[in-house]
Amino acid sequence: MYANWYDWWTGAFLEGGQTVETTASRERLPLYVRAGTVIPLGPGGDPGPQGATPPDEVTRLLLFAPHDGAIGASVELADDDLM
Repeated sequence: MYANWYDWWTGAFLEGGQTVETTASRERLPLYVRAGTVIPLGPGGDPGPQGATPPDEVTRLLLFAPHDGAIGASVELADDDLM
């Protein structure tokens, strides 16, 4: 089974198991996020550089749901649950 992907910039869904060719500028390199990924964001909204530790204060979660809409678990955070 192939993983599915989302285009970071447009949110377009891409079926797995295919090759995608695109053009890119230096200012906006192609970036794809695997479906089912959760990315914690800090106050600035920036996930930070690859390999960076998660933000000390998570203010938002970006959820890239699987195409079929199934999510294995749900999470609810109250204001006082945030770091």
